[in-house]
Amino acid sequence: MLKWKFLRKFTVKWQEFFSKEELDRILQAVKKAETLTSGEIRVVLRDACDPDLSTKDQALIDFRKYGLNKTRDKTGVLIMVVLQFRRVEVLADQGINDQVPEGYWDGIVWTITNSFKEGKSCEGICNAVEAVGQMLAEKFPRKPDDTDELSNEPIVIS
Repeated sequence: MLKWKFLRKFTVKWQEFFSKEELDRILQAVKKAETLTSGEIRVVLRDACDPDLSTKDQALIDFRKYGLNKTRDKTGVLIMVVLQFRRVEVLADQGINDQVPEGYWDGIVWTITNSFKEGKSCEGICNAVEAVGQMLAEKFPRKPDDTDELSNEPIVIS
């Protein structure tokens, strides 16, 4: 019983951070970013991870679960925010990681984590999505036969 009370004290819900309008802003940011690239970006907002997993392991599971490993050109990017711990994981498929400068993903993580400190979580995620989209557009421009392979809606997991 004490353990449950302890965990409950630190439980957070996505609604504490994002309104429905802000989720729509994130959706629009992903849509806009993907108009310039063959890459696919998914934003996952989790209240918490599976208690038996690290955030990195959870991100690896989500990467596969939401099909980012199955894009045509291996250009999927997952941005996962674990609200309970204010942790961010960014994973990209091998096709992208081979062409991204060292430390690039750390900058994306910093953009989001810093925005939480400033109380601007939606703005930070949108800025991060825009930055990832610009990098993808440079390295993986949109092809004439490109299709939107994955949904652009943020995935919210309570």
